[in-house]
Amino acid sequence: MLDEKVINEKYENCKKLVSKKDFKEARDSLKELISLVEPLYVSPLKKYYSFNHIIESYYYAFFMKDDSELNYTFHNINGYYRLLGYVYMQLERYDDSIVAYNKALNYNPVDLDTLFQLGELYKKQGNVRGLKKLTFELYDYCCSRATIAHFYRNLGYYYLENKKPQEAMALYIYSNIFYETKQAVSELEFLKKSLYLTDEYEDSLKNNIKGLQKILEDNNIPTGPNPDTIGITYRVGEIERDNFRYENAFDCFSMVYDLTLDNEVKKEIDKLEIKINKNQ
Repeated sequence: MLDEKVINEKYENCKKLVSKKDFKEARDSLKELISLVEPLYVSPLKKYYSFNHIIESYYYAFFMKDDSELNYTFHNINGYYRLLGYVYMQLERYDDSIVAYNKALNYNPVDLDTLFQLGELYKKQGNVRGLKKLTFELYDYCCSRATIAHFYRNLGYYYLENKKPQEAMALYIYSNIFYETKQAVSELEFLKKSLYLTDEYEDSLKNNIKGLQKILEDNNIPTGPNPDTIGITYRVGEIERDNFRYENAFDCFSMVYDLTLDNEVKKEIDKLEIKINKNQ
């Protein structure tokens, strides 16, 4: 019988070691932690999943077309393996990192944190084809301005590496429209300098949304989040609200509002906030 307090303390210690950049000790501690916990979920009859939020189970069932009964881990094995993948990446053991990230995805195939980290690893390896394929695979799980911006930023990197500066610039600008980041701004500055472009040229692109979208469409890139993703997230918000799981519902409606700015969704969020505060 595992002592859950000990397990939680071990995981917190692993995260502290990573924050101190003590990656070798973090690696050893994570491997020990996994060896303690993972045997609980080895079964010839069941496959276990380690989702971070209720919405992920719905994304998985819908997009992976899996209507079977899902079995959940009590422990955050997805998170353990994701952190181990990051540690291996910092140690430049890229093959081991890929193995760890894939194991994380076995437990949670729709985890954006793992998928985006794997994308960063592909960048380090120069595997731009893998990055593009992965980025389109994770598109369906993007339901916030920050994550859809990351989707476009990854594709901007792909086109930049493939020496297609116009497409890259459009994607970085489009990414910043959703959620501005230092990385995208830096890439835009690099493109402007290398192509001898002016700030006025960049501004003309920023002010021509239809022109940006035309570039995306010409390259078979969606111009916004998947409507199915937004619809699922909204419906799960309703289900969680009606089952009195107000914090989950708040999260779902907040993601929908973040992308849509819909006033009716905002009213739902305000009502839920009152209910959550009453329960505290």
